[in-house]
Parts: sequence; structure tokens; C-alpha cells
Amino acid sequence: RSIEDYDKAIELRPGAARYFYNRGNSYRALGQNQRSIKDYDKAIELAPDEPAVYNNRGNSYRALCQHQRAIEDYSKAIELAPGVARYFYNRGNSYESVGQHQRAKEDYDKAIDLDPNGAEAYTNRQTAVLAIESSTLDGDIGNTRIRR
Repeated sequence: RSIEDYDKAIELRPGAARYFYNRGNSYRALGQNQRSIKDYDKAIELAPDEPAVYNNRGNSYRALCQHQRAIEDYSKAIELAPGVARYFYNRGNSYESVGQHQRAKEDYDKAIDLDPNGAEAYTNRQTAVLAIESSTLDGDIGNTRIRR
């Protein structure tokens, strides 16, 4: 029903970015990420300085495993609103998904600085740290010569 209501609102006020944004959120909640991206695109066209739209479009890209596009959107959200912990947390998740553990850790650090009560950032930071340590150990083991 919410999609139909937003369809009607868009019909009545096609220049209102918030209706496209909200319908995009509804599509995303239904797992229709391609459709949500189209609505977020339109919302950005109408209101290019709204960081939440970039963040949510990033969430849709991430759900589609389009991590580089998600990182770009989270970065834009951070540029527009650098004090929002969730944007750093989300970008950290995408960095983690593409194996950029150090960058993920840095984003989780920033998320924690901005919101020390965000428990998820602590656990995800630890996952990134373990991945960094593991890759360092793998490198050390690979560079060790075995004597006979």
C-alpha cells in the first residue's frame, strides 16, 4: 500500500524529492533494490545535497554487491554530513566486503569516535583488525625461508 500512496504523492507533486526518497525506502524494504536505486537517482536529481539519499542508495548498491558504487555513495554522504557515524559504518562495511580491511578499520574508528555507543562498529572493527593481522601473518609466513 505504501508504494501506491507514494505513487499518488509523486503524481501530485513530481518535484518533491522526499516522495521519491520515501518510495525508494519502501522498495528497498521489499528487497527491490534496482527500483529503489531509480527512485534515489530521481531524489538526488531533485535534491543533490541530501546525504541520507546517498547513504540509502549506497545500501541498495551494497545489497546488490556493487560495493564500489556503494563506497562512492557513502563517501558523498560523508562529504555532505561528516558528523554522521552511520555513514562511516556503512562505508566500512563495503570496504570490508572488498577486502580493504585497513580502510574499513579506519571508518569503524571514525564511526566509534562519532558514536561511542554504536556496538556494531566495535565488533566490525575487530573483524577488520583480525583480517589485517591475518594478512600480515600470511605475508610473514610467505617470506620466511625454511632451513633444512
